[in-house]
Amino acid sequence: TIPFLVSTPSYSSKSNGIYTEHPNVLEFLKVQYSGMRVYFDPTMYPSPLLKLEGHDGLRKLKIDLERVSRDNGFNLISFGGNCDLRARMVCKSYQRYSTTDNGNGNENLRKTSLHNDRNNSHGKVGQTQQRRQKKIQPMSKNTTCPFRFYLKYDSFGIYFVCGSGCSHHKHHPKMLPKEMLFPSRLLSSPTKKTSKQLGGAYANCGIGRNFLFRQEGMFISRAQVRYLYDDDSSRFCKAVDSDYPPGDLLSF
Repeated sequence: TIPFLVSTPSYSSKSNGIYTEHPNVLEFLKVQYSGMRVYFDPTMYPSPLLKLEGHDGLRKLKIDLERVSRDNGFNLISFGGNCDLRARMVCKSYQRYSTTDNGNGNENLRKTSLHNDRNNSHGKVGQTQQRRQKKIQPMSKNTTCPFRFYLKYDSFGIYFVCGSGCSHHKHHPKMLPKEMLFPSRLLSSPTKKTSKQLGGAYANCGIGRNFLFRQEGMFISRAQVRYLYDDDSSRFCKAVDSDYPPGDLLSF
């Protein structure tokens, strides 16, 4: 389910201006709604055609849809939207894992025994073979998830394409939010700014991770926090980091 603030379905190219919280916008994927439009609030998500400076309505909408979907145990990713007036939202398991043998299971992998066992981690031809890694993406077309829906936009706003897509997930389990890593691109701008300021104040990655968990309620790895800390704009003392210790931020 994806609860969201939307207008009532209509065939018009313009919304009636009334937006209510619908318990599940995926209901509009049913056949009886084909050809209809469900608009999102244009004050929150303005159309890209308006080219408002500092307002990327489509990107904000896709992020909010991904966050709502994660709250319900599923990961969504998006494609398109920049040139063709349409964006596609799909399940993360919609994409098949790309292998060198086209998914036939015959690719050569490094033969490994123990973690950090350097004597047995290279296979017959050394590092030319791929590493063995855990993957969550499907290995064949028969096990991909069919979930998908489409977003389009016009001069009035962004709307949900009714009657086109698939509203159910297949071939993978539902997950709890705490079991999924939270992508840093889904962080709100104020939270991301504060986390970068923590990096500028030389807070370690564990503190940044705990702050983001408290703020967002989602698990973010220390590697992701380190990526935020390494942003050039976050370190206001970056030019003198090598010359002065963190304690010198406070000088009297």
